[in-house]
Amino acid sequence: MSNFFADDTNLFISVVDVNTLNQKCNYCIDTVNRWFVANRLHLNVDKTNTMVFPKAKANDICVRLSDIIIAKVQYCRYLGIFLDYTLNWSHHTNIVYSNLMKYVGIFYKIKSKLPLSVLKNIYFAFVYRHILYGIEIYANTSSIHLKKLITLNNKLLRILQNKLYKFHLKDLYHNFDTLAIPELHIHQMLILVHKFLHHILLLPTAFANYFTINSAIHLHNTRVRENLHLDYVSTNYGKMTVRYKASKIWNKLPSSLKNFFSVKHFSSKLKEFLQVVDIDSIF
Repeated sequence: MSNFFADDTNLFISVVDVNTLNQKCNYCIDTVNRWFVANRLHLNVDKTNTMVFPKAKANDICVRLSDIIIAKVQYCRYLGIFLDYTLNWSHHTNIVYSNLMKYVGIFYKIKSKLPLSVLKNIYFAFVYRHILYGIEIYANTSSIHLKKLITLNNKLLRILQNKLYKFHLKDLYHNFDTLAIPELHIHQMLILVHKFLHHILLLPTAFANYFTINSAIHLHNTRVRENLHLDYVSTNYGKMTVRYKASKIWNKLPSSLKNFFSVKHFSSKLKEFLQVVDIDSIF
């Protein structure tokens, strides 16, 4: 599979056998390079790299372009998301954390000089956008990797709202009409499911068969007929995928929320629901 975005080209190759994978990688990079040459384009070897999932197979892969060995990396940036060879998203969360840390001192300096409405706009302009982007993916990491980012986000909101450490977190987010990172992660995944079920044309064609409804598998008239089908998953990686996790959470969502057809109304009502519910006890 290949993706092309302006001057950014990515190849995704999946083969079980390591030797076959090595051969296919070299064949693909050579084919791409010949296409570039034929179209008077240049493949920058210095900016080209390979990443192997999992790392255990990395030593058996050697990708060359002519006589130049393509460098192997442990992580790379793909459409603004940092992929790492373990797929635990720790590097991406660290990048987001570093980007937001610089605002701690700035927020302390401005918190008493600007009205709360302006401080709220500043939060959404400089903090929220970093947290929101790709949260459906990167927030599937373990709580260990996500904890420091959650703590930092709490701290930034406390600074802007001039609240003490003991101030209730739910109220902290409610004051700015937003959600904490775990709830925001669920919110965005469920919007994806909602669009799949009610507005499939709003999604890229890659999501055409992403989820499966139980009624498409069997015709039994059961109470879970309209639920999303959950394939058997035995690994932690499988349970952390958007497909599995979003399906499981959607099935536990109250029917009153699922029935909203409008994306806007669904998003609004879902946010209200997540602002007051204890997600650990429900999902």
